[in-house]
Amino acid sequence: VANEDPNNTSFSYALHADELLQEGKHYYMGLYQLTTHRMVQGQKKDSAELMPVVFDIESGEIVEDEEIANRLYRRSQVEGEEHNAANEDLDRATIDDMRYDFADYVRDETQRRQEEVNRQMESDKMRNIQQTEEYYKSRIDSYKSNINQWEFNLEMAENDNKEYQRWAGAIRLARANILAMEKERDERMALINEDNQLTIEDKILSINLITII
Repeated sequence: VANEDPNNTSFSYALHADELLQEGKHYYMGLYQLTTHRMVQGQKKDSAELMPVVFDIESGEIVEDEEIANRLYRRSQVEGEEHNAANEDLDRATIDDMRYDFADYVRDETQRRQEEVNRQMESDKMRNIQQTEEYYKSRIDSYKSNINQWEFNLEMAENDNKEYQRWAGAIRLARANILAMEKERDERMALINEDNQLTIEDKILSINLITII
């Protein structure tokens, strides 16, 4: 969790009640940025998303209902109205308590997401390995098949030096191509096996005190 001074990232505003948000309720909403770092085919890929975490002041618990959390987040983007919170609602101790609860929630959520992404990455890796093996096996088998045919042609051309050299050259080139394909395959497989490197970082962007009026 980021270590910024919460007083520098705290806001207070109001939202009008609706069928989901009851008048008189108070929420703290922590807005976090989750940044995922992973390796894809040897290239570092970063992606970021915003995640609201909501604390119900009346119940003293994190809001597990995603519909309420998402409603607060969506409406806050365009409907927040200026609202002066009571001083006791904005004191440092209260904000710190909220952040401890936020930190626990974000830690658990980050771990859950990392496990989920790891499962998907492992599935993707196995599929990529299979596809890569099949692709290079097909290419290499094709070269080997040609070599078998050309070796027969080579035997038949023993008395024709020009034809003999032509088929001998084709065989040497095919064998060189097999070696190149095997090297390329191994390099691709090594890159695929690096794709299990994953980290998710979290950073708090703001803490908002929301009053439902």
